Amino acid sequence: MQTDLKSCGNQIAVLKRHHEEQAAETARLQSLLDTRDSELDSHKLIIAELKENISDRKEDTALLRQKLQLAESSAEKALRALEKSERMVQSTQQDLLELEREQHGKEKQHQKSMEQLHLTISQLEDKVTALVTEEKRLRWESLLRLL
Repeated sequence: MQTDLKSCGNQIAVLKRHHEEQAAETARLQSLLDTRDSELDSHKLIIAELKENISDRKEDTALLRQKLQLAESSAEKALRALEKSERMVQSTQQDLLELEREQHGKEKQHQKSMEQLHLTISQLEDKVTALVTEEKRLRWESLLRLL
């Protein structure tokens, strides 16, 4: 019986060691599980932050799209205004060319009128000179007849 008791004591000691090993392994596994849970919570926080960042980026992207649309609209308006200005400049240039042609025509007409006026003045001077000469001749003749 003593052998049985000794054998039972040995078995109890083996079971106790086995139980202690199991408890140590359970504690080690629990520590690993706690670490994993902590890492999982940390990862969940990171994922939540990333989701929030994605949401913020989506909002930023939507705002940027709106700004881009406004910029495109402004650019189109500016382009239309520029095209209108170009047409106005072309029209003004054509008007200026036409005015220059008219001015040139008027200058030519004025020059012709001045030439005609000079010719008329010259002819009148010649006639006046002829009349004065004729008057002088007639006076001389009249004076000579009186003598």
